[in-house]
Amino acid sequence: AAAVSLLTAKTLPRLTRLNLNENDLSTPTAEALAACKPLAGLTELALDWNSLQDAAAKKLAASTVLPAELPVDVSFNRLTEKGIAALRERFGSGVVSREQLT
Repeated sequence: AAAVSLLTAKTLPRLTRLNLNENDLSTPTAEALAACKPLAGLTELALDWNSLQDAAAKKLAASTVLPAELPVDVSFNRLTEKGIAALRERFGSGVVSREQLT
């Protein structure tokens, strides 16, 4: 809820790097990220160690705001290969997804 509030604030400055790792993010946050116009200038997005699932990946991939070829770290989430593929199709080879080490 806090991340969604931040991303929908009317006075959010233009950011170039955004690190939201370890915040228990889910689909509503991904939807807010995808629609947040001040994020159009991002050069890095870290979403690792959250609870993102394929529905969240689809929301991010459908964004008309976030830049193409955006490096996005979605490691240690609940994404399947389908969700990761959607992100890579939209954002390119800079999408990083590492599995949890055992």
